[in-house]
Amino acid sequence: MVQIKIRAAALAFYRLMISLRFAVVILLLLAGSLGTATFIESSQGTRAVQYWIYQASWFHLLLGVLGLEIFMVALSRWPWKRRHIPFLIAHLGILILLAGSFATSRYGMNGVLKVRQGAANNQVESDSFAISMREGNQNNPEEYPLPWLPQGVALGSVLLRNRPITVDRLFAAAEKTTEYLANPQAPAPALQLKLIGGPVALADNYWLWLGEPSARVVSLGTARLILGEVNVQGMPGPWAAFQPRENGKVELITKSSSDRIARVLLQQNQISGHAISLDWKGGMMLKVVNWIPHAERRINFHEAAETTSQNQPAVHLSIAQKEDFWLEFGIPKSVLLDGKKVEMQLGMKKQELPFFVKLNEFKTSYYPGSHIPSGYSSDVEILEKPSPRTPARVGSKLLSGSMTVSMNEPINYGSFNFYQSNFVNHYGETSSIFSVNYDPGRFWKYLGAFLIVLGIILLFGGKAIQQSYLRKSKASPKA
Repeated sequence: MVQIKIRAAALAFYRLMISLRFAVVILLLLAGSLGTATFIESSQGTRAVQYWIYQASWFHLLLGVLGLEIFMVALSRWPWKRRHIPFLIAHLGILILLAGSFATSRYGMNGVLKVRQGAANNQVESDSFAISMREGNQNNPEEYPLPWLPQGVALGSVLLRNRPITVDRLFAAAEKTTEYLANPQAPAPALQLKLIGGPVALADNYWLWLGEPSARVVSLGTARLILGEVNVQGMPGPWAAFQPRENGKVELITKSSSDRIARVLLQQNQISGHAISLDWKGGMMLKVVNWIPHAERRINFHEAAETTSQNQPAVHLSIAQKEDFWLEFGIPKSVLLDGKKVEMQLGMKKQELPFFVKLNEFKTSYYPGSHIPSGYSSDVEILEKPSPRTPARVGSKLLSGSMTVSMNEPINYGSFNFYQSNFVNHYGETSSIFSVNYDPGRFWKYLGAFLIVLGIILLFGGKAIQQSYLRKSKASPKA
């Protein structure tokens, strides 16, 4: 009885898979998905359409059903005859095309390779985020990839493998907010100032905090607002400095651009609300909005509408549900994990090339009479990736001769393509930036497309030849 039910179910499944109606439904769903993908890519970008369509599980399932249906339809013609050859070639082409697309999606690589002139590198940065962790003097930090999410999609809760660390928020573009709260245990004071007036009628608030060197000074062009000790005679004006003194007092020292110095000693109850006219250009006024003798700084992030130089990625983590904190993109943070000091950093996910790319020389040409580059190119070599047993012999074996990558002329090595995309010059040190593409399914996709076209030509060409032969046979006189 069970075997009869299994056979009946298998037969029903087989009939469904070779059904023309089912094929039409699958093709309509596929066409609708691709049409939707076009609109998503134009409005939200390539990464968003990959998340919603091309890399989604349901789309892979749809392609898998299509491939299975193509295979079952081909089997339904068994035993195959000569007239089936075009049909089989076209269906084989579709299956090979789907297999090549799967290989590209699963094993392909797209990213950016940055190589300093005279050096070699094989670390490709992808467009996905990852958290790196380094313990002590560890050379190669552990990397924990994070999923890319479009704007408005919540991360949920992700537990990093083998670590008591949970990631619950990830923003590709985050707006940073900083607040200073009174805390009797905090040793550093905080000061909120308001600058009023001036040539452009300012009315801006600024926070200064003694707990971190970068938070002690606010630069306003040539002018500065300072919390802490300063070299009164050595530092040129204009500036205003607030220097904590004993018994909660604060000394306010101002210096104009003409080096005129003024001092005021404020009692603790006189600090908040104190205002002073600055001897600066434009007749500005400085007001103390808030003075916190013992302050702690809290940094929070919320999702921004777009990525800018100010709105960088950020991720929120918690350690064993006891300590939580934010990681800013590219800024390392040291934490204690199982009693060990660990340095954590949010960056881009890295993939290793199976070889090294060495930049021998970077060349730049400029438009006449300007410093605007008209073109640039890189002379590179491919070097062998060293084995773990010989780490000192980095790239000791040359795998290729010198090759030139320019803006309109990429190079390829094996299945890897390198495109000249940009360059950076940092303190006289030039680094070339390449876009890297690795597509292991490229050959199979081309082969599949060729077989599909060949099958169609044979199918319709064969019918045309057969019809032409029949017409000639009818037109010829009977013997």
